Amino acid sequence: MDEKIGFDPRRPETLSSEDILFRVRTAGIVGLGGAAFPTHVKLEPPKDRKIDSLVLNGCECEPYLTADHRVMLEETDKVLGGLVLAMRALGVQTGIIAIESNKPDALAGFAEAIRRFPQVRVVSVKAAYPQGSEKQLIKTVLRREVPSGKLPMDIGCVVQNVQTAKAIHDAVCDGTPLFERVLTVTGSVKRPANIRVRIGTPLSDLIDFCGGLTGDIRKLIFGGPMMGLSQTALDVPVIKGTSGVVALSAKEAKRIPPTRCIRCGRCVEACAMGLVPMMMGRLMERGCTDALDEWSYSDCMECGRCSYECPAKIPLLHYIRMAKVLGRKKQTVKGMDSAI
Repeated sequence: MDEKIGFDPRRPETLSSEDILFRVRTAGIVGLGGAAFPTHVKLEPPKDRKIDSLVLNGCECEPYLTADHRVMLEETDKVLGGLVLAMRALGVQTGIIAIESNKPDALAGFAEAIRRFPQVRVVSVKAAYPQGSEKQLIKTVLRREVPSGKLPMDIGCVVQNVQTAKAIHDAVCDGTPLFERVLTVTGSVKRPANIRVRIGTPLSDLIDFCGGLTGDIRKLIFGGPMMGLSQTALDVPVIKGTSGVVALSAKEAKRIPPTRCIRCGRCVEACAMGLVPMMMGRLMERGCTDALDEWSYSDCMECGRCSYECPAKIPLLHYIRMAKVLGRKKQTVKGMDSAI
């Protein structure tokens, strides 16, 4: 037993699920894979949702980013401890750590560490984008498919990021709130690195710490090159969901003017959710927003593969994001009308 915290992290039964949830909630922990969804909500599903498995996501969410890999290597015990505590909070007996096959050192480290925890197993998954998406990971690891409009808890599982698990450990075992995270700074910088950063740190400080930018920089992205958001100033702060900073040169970020869709179907083949991006793009382009619901645009996870694969360079992801914004506005107006 650890006298400082009052229980043995290797024996989570010494702490109630209510105590774990309270510490996670008050520590302000959110999903650190990028979505920043409140962690305590995931760990406290509705009573009618029967959760049987907790999947720990050890797959990098995007190309260029390697922060989760470093955390798995350097904080193995804390990540594993956070997983066990989350399992205790959920009351599940099965924990799965999914790690991409191109990270053999992390796979070996966790294979050794889980010997103390027979309820946890490590699974090697294919290194392929967007494997880090929770719906794709669930299908790969558990052979379950999340229905349209539903959440993982609707099919009996919960997914947490490895950095989130580490934050759970720190909150429960040390009383540490979420005030910092590890992120990747890469691309056209002098010294690319994974660094531990305080929430609120300006982008300019990250660039300076890594030696400054190199070459003709066209784009600075918070996140990764596929789903990240471009920044227009250097004083923007790191937030809890900032998984990385990518500096792209003019050559890498060169924008090719779009041409007409030739209906080749490559965007459909690329879509991990089985959608038809070319139709959603065409409807948005022509202003036919009322017909979008028929194409399940809200199921898009915004991975960006459709835009990347499109030979006509049509900004399909941009159109889909616009559709989601319009959809939310319609819901808001509808709700206001109902209230009146």
